[in-house]
Amino acid sequence: MFPLTQLSITDLDHAECDRFRRLAGGGGDEHLAELSDLDLLSALGFRHIDGSLTLGAALLFGTPEVLRTFVPTHSVVFQALDEHDDVRANRELHSPLVRAMVELTDAVKPYNPEEEIDDGLFRLGLPLYSEGEFPLEPFDLFDD
Repeated sequence: MFPLTQLSITDLDHAECDRFRRLAGGGGDEHLAELSDLDLLSALGFRHIDGSLTLGAALLFGTPEVLRTFVPTHSVVFQALDEHDDVRANRELHSPLVRAMVELTDAVKPYNPEEEIDDGLFRLGLPLYSEGEFPLEPFDLFDD
């Protein structure tokens, strides 16, 4: 991992670390969910033995200022095209990566149409993509 010697734990967003822990705990990794910020960074390989942090720490847990300073070209782009390749949605995010994944999960949902199937008395809506393919639920992850 690329070290950023000027980056310190105070430059990271504690709320982003909490978001990651909630997602890890919900995904079955209770061990990661129980770690402190420093221990979490170490477990993920974002903190070296000498205490220096890496680019990965900035990308996952950095504040907007940290991202602008250390990764000025960082952006995550979502674009939805129609059947004629015309742009239906275009969204650029400059968020830390975990938050960006949650926001993108929310952005994809309107473009996941359902097809209804009748089975006797039952009508079932089947989405084009399974919700399991979009595992991040934004409902309770934003505390700010």
